[in-house]
Amino acid sequence: MAMVQPKSQKLRLFITHLGLLIFIAAIMFPLLMVIAISLREGTSPPEA
Repeated sequence: MAMVQPKSQKLRLFITHLGLLIFIAAIMFPLLMVIAISLREGTSPPEA
């Protein structure tokens, strides 16, 4: 599929991908922070 696309469509595609990446990062960042904090030393429940 060797179609030449106009610059406006390429720009729109780039902005769409950038928006999706920012959206995924906004979801993943808090999740990864919770995992990282839970794996720190001293955050496990006390041994009985």
